[in-house]
Formats: sequence, structure tokens, C-alpha cells
Amino acid sequence: MISQLNIEGMNNDFKTLYREKLAHLLDKAPSDASLTSSFSKIKKGYEGAIEVISSQGKFIAESFHKNPNDLAFHLIDQVYQQILSWRSKRYSLIG
Repeated sequence: MISQLNIEGMNNDFKTLYREKLAHLLDKAPSDASLTSSFSKIKKGYEGAIEVISSQGKFIAESFHKNPNDLAFHLIDQVYQQILSWRSKRYSLIG
């Protein structure tokens, strides 16, 4: 569940794409996970954060970039890599 999404200063196409990417990211997370994300324009570029919280742990990324698309994909990739690592450890314990 995406519990909070704060996207300031972005056009509607960007917001739509970002929401879709977050939903896909959440599909890979533990089943009870919730996601919060903030994304805002600042003087020198954009800053953002993604936090996925579940009973299995927290997956968090924060960063700054001059380009909003680069920032979005960097944040998503950082959290995705954390989730992949968790999944790898989880399934190695099961099997």
C-alpha cells in the first residue's frame, strides 16, 4: 500500500510514471509493506526519499540530483536492490 506520496513541482506525466514505478516496487516488497515517498524541487535540483516499511524490516533510500528522472530511478533502484537482497536471504533460508 502506498500510504503517502508527496511529489512537489513535477508535471502530471512524471507523477503518473513515478506512481507506476512505486507500485511495481511495492509488488516486490514483503506482502505487509507500506510505502512513503517524498520528492521535491529545491534550489539546486531535486531531493527525494522512498521508505518501504514491513514486519520484515525497512528499505530506505534518500538522495539529491539535478534531474528529477535520474533521482527517481536512483531512489527506486536503491530500494529495489535492498528488497532483492532481502528476498535472496529469505529464500536461501527456506530452501
